[in-house]
Amino acid sequence: MNEKQPEEIMRQVLALEKELKQIKSRTERPIPVVRDRQGRLAKDLTLKEWFAKIDEEVNEVKEEVIKQYVTMTEYPGHTEIPYIVDRQFIAEEICDTIKVLYSMANQMGIDGDNLDNAMHKCNEKTRRRGCHE
Repeated sequence: MNEKQPEEIMRQVLALEKELKQIKSRTERPIPVVRDRQGRLAKDLTLKEWFAKIDEEVNEVKEEVIKQYVTMTEYPGHTEIPYIVDRQFIAEEICDTIKVLYSMANQMGIDGDNLDNAMHKCNEKTRRRGCHE
């Protein structure tokens, strides 16, 4: 082993650490809620109440997509995907759903690192199944 090999390895490790830091900085975790809109503490909610909140948020996403959906006959140029008027608002509604799920997981003792690891495994499984581009 020559002297340049350890230096090259260290350079590569530092470059990978820098890239990982940049990736992590682009990914913002949801902040778990501690109270719901009625002022009840999240730790006091039952599973039934958490599921009701998840259903409520999913329904809001569905309602907004349906409300904003413009059919292909109304916009003939948009034949491949539905034309959505306000994608940012729908993205925020989807994030509300994610936040409720994240908060419920947090109350179950599943922290952000656990979820990051689970997402990595889920993505790997999806890749193996050929569902990614």
